[in-house]
Amino acid sequence: MAILPLQMMFLLNWLNKSLLSILVQAELYRVKRAFDEVEPLYLEAINILEESFGSEDIRSESLTMYASLRVPISGAALHNLGQFYLVQRKLEEARMCYEKEKTVWTEASIAAVSKYGGASAGYRTMLDALIPASAVHQERLNAGDDPSTAFVLSSEAALSGAESTRDMQAQAGRSSYISAEILASVPDPGAMAAAAWYRSAALAIKDKCQAL
Repeated sequence: MAILPLQMMFLLNWLNKSLLSILVQAELYRVKRAFDEVEPLYLEAINILEESFGSEDIRSESLTMYASLRVPISGAALHNLGQFYLVQRKLEEARMCYEKEKTVWTEASIAAVSKYGGASAGYRTMLDALIPASAVHQERLNAGDDPSTAFVLSSEAALSGAESTRDMQAQAGRSSYISAEILASVPDPGAMAAAAWYRSAALAIKDKCQAL
């Protein structure tokens, strides 16, 4: 693990306290139903994270200590803001928050598996389903697709990515302990499982959005 400079450690400590203070204050206002005060606080917390570190910080080796802080805080802030919008019947705003929250956790999952499992694209693991899914999801959102459609299309990429592991040599994960002859006939089980639950989640979200 990289050792953070002293100034960086002070900065991270300050951000930790500041963000938690903002989020606690937002929750107190929400409980008191002082709704005019809630939204600006959640948005402030999210903006601090994005402006300070951007969306790529969870992959940065020099920010390993902060990664464990940033991901749950930004995910929690987006989730709680989405809940707030849902109570206010601001359905489109709520949906966008949940979609951003999903992106945060998907990217964090990919980064964690890659860092601690030593895997990357092409290693015949669940990442061969999740990485293309994440890429297609972001592409479709950037192209203007609504979040539920982008989610469904990205789940198709997850399935395709999982199927593509049939032709890969296992370089990480449990499949790396199995002979290549056996693996040659089937896709990676972990990748298929990841694609299956990702696809199920996408279809469930689509059905729920259509019911609104």
